[in-house]
Amino acid sequence: MTSLQSVDDLVSEANSFHQAMFGRLASKNFTQYYVRANQECPTLNANQMEIDEICTLIRAGANITNIESALRDRKKRHPLVKKMILISYLSECDGAHIESFRPSNRRFQFWLTLPFWGLRALFRKFLGKLSLERYGI
Repeated sequence: MTSLQSVDDLVSEANSFHQAMFGRLASKNFTQYYVRANQECPTLNANQMEIDEICTLIRAGANITNIESALRDRKKRHPLVKKMILISYLSECDGAHIESFRPSNRRFQFWLTLPFWGLRALFRKFLGKLSLERYGI
């Protein structure tokens, strides 16, 4: 089964998602792996309506990470969630992203900041739900 999306759309998607998660564009190797995974993995395929939703979000410059957080509440996993999980997996396997996954040696500082990260996650989910309503997803 092949993807309904063109290679250019998948490269644009990979760059948008990578920018949202890591604050920089994806490398050429990273985008090649992303495109290949989307073309070869049938569970990542979406119907045309879902592809259009994702493209609309990217073109509008919506905060993808907030929307993905809100979409995780649904029973059926939206393709946007699957694609963000793929981005996370590829980045964990890529040596260029090691700084994002290093454990901290400051355990005390971690416990002090834990409530902040919990509140931030709730706030992002709230913003994501507002974005879902705004974009009609």
